[in-house]
Amino acid sequence: MIFKALIEDLELNLTVEKTSDAFTVQVDDTNHMIDCRRLSPFSYSLIINNKSHYLSLTEKDGGYRITLDQQSYCVQLQDETEILLEKFGLNSTAEGSSQNIISPIPGLVKQIFVRPGDPVQPNDKLLILEAMKMENEILSTRSGRVGEIFAEIGMSKNKGDILLRIEGE
Repeated sequence: MIFKALIEDLELNLTVEKTSDAFTVQVDDTNHMIDCRRLSPFSYSLIINNKSHYLSLTEKDGGYRITLDQQSYCVQLQDETEILLEKFGLNSTAEGSSQNIISPIPGLVKQIFVRPGDPVQPNDKLLILEAMKMENEILSTRSGRVGEIFAEIGMSKNKGDILLRIEGE
């Protein structure tokens, strides 16, 4: 998978490949082997190039606040689709446009907290997806109004499925 990461004022191009028990992450032209173990819903133990690190992350302002070994960074990530949309001037988060909220994992819709027309702000709780007995909160990444909802309680969703749409204000 290809990503573009904006960390503070630094832009990095990332290519991530999963191997049997670790990840290979190419940052620009440098490869890093990363073994990642989840400690809690928001913290991880990482071994990067044979050196141990502690990472915690929280969603913030449509991106993430990442703390790595007690150093905190604001990170914005774009996946391949978002990079292409931006390249062709079709950025889905432009003011006045709509944004699809996509399922980041396969799971079962357990709870929906919004209805069409409801106003939302960044980090508002939209719904809960259950995967492997873990409840995953799906949060709004922008302000606007809830448009169409493509999920119902009890519905199974695949990774990449549209859950709902947020219309710009």
